[in-house]
Amino acid sequence: MKIKDLPEDISLDGVRFIYPGDGKRYYWASQWNKGVWGKVNKGDSRMWPLFVNDLMLALEWEVVGDEGETVAP
Repeated sequence: MKIKDLPEDISLDGVRFIYPGDGKRYYWASQWNKGVWGKVNKGDSRMWPLFVNDLMLALEWEVVGDEGETVAP
């Protein structure tokens, strides 16, 4: 499932996804016009900038469960 396939009323805060830039899994913490702030672990205070040319591209990222499995639609 891709981020764009999630229900419209869901908050992206805490959604786990694969960032194609490095293939690693992150939790969505926040976003700005140049990318997403991601956390490696849900409770981390440190956030990593995950850059995109267009924020709409982030909607194509794959959502994964806490164990790393791909989430089915």
